[in-house]
Amino acid sequence: MAKRELKPLSFSTTIRNPERIPIFLECIAPYDGRFLTDEVAIDVARSVISKRVYKPITALKTDDTMRNKFNDTSYEFDNTELDWMIENAPQNHKEKGFSKGWASRFDTWFKIMKELGFVYYAMNEQVQLSELGKELAKYTSYLDSSIENSLYDGGESFRNAMLNSMVKYCRANPYRRVKNNNQPFTLLLRVICGLKKLLGNEYRGIYKKELSFFLCWQNNNADELATFIVNFRRENGLRASDEVYYE
Repeated sequence: MAKRELKPLSFSTTIRNPERIPIFLECIAPYDGRFLTDEVAIDVARSVISKRVYKPITALKTDDTMRNKFNDTSYEFDNTELDWMIENAPQNHKEKGFSKGWASRFDTWFKIMKELGFVYYAMNEQVQLSELGKELAKYTSYLDSSIENSLYDGGESFRNAMLNSMVKYCRANPYRRVKNNNQPFTLLLRVICGLKKLLGNEYRGIYKKELSFFLCWQNNNADELATFIVNFRRENGLRASDEVYYE
């Protein structure tokens, strides 16, 4: 088993925009309770491509007609066309525990959603959407500007669902090999309260560059981090260089 190390906080940007999460969950929702195999992963990939949240560039650059169809968002692909894109856009990609190709691409897409508690999966195990994941899979109407006053309250419900997951997020989770053990978002709130107590009328908030301390902090001790920030300011002032913050 790989040794856990201290690492800066980072989230996968593979899906580019978190507002795409409901669409990805909508694609995997029909397989809730199914055992994950390479074939199921490819089926989900077909759905992801059909909804145009992933562009199979390798295939499209070889066929002008198919590329024009992909760019026409009103066009609906048939199974033959989806199979052609899957076949002609082989994924030179390998994730641990997954076959090289589309199965590994599947894991790359969904691992952030697994880490946030929306879905659980592993090869040859059942796909399991959490209750929150099932609800998020219904929020795709929020992404359609022609739909107003949707049943799921549009953007507000989506933001609340994401906030719920972020507040509970713990760095020392089963999907990360890190020694850092804290809840970064609630740690931030508690440090703000700690700084107000330490600085009183001199409190002016947390400075942008100081957010890097939260990304690297090892534990969940808000008082210790608040004291660290106060001492850093006293030693380095409020205009320290990026290099000083980085070091």
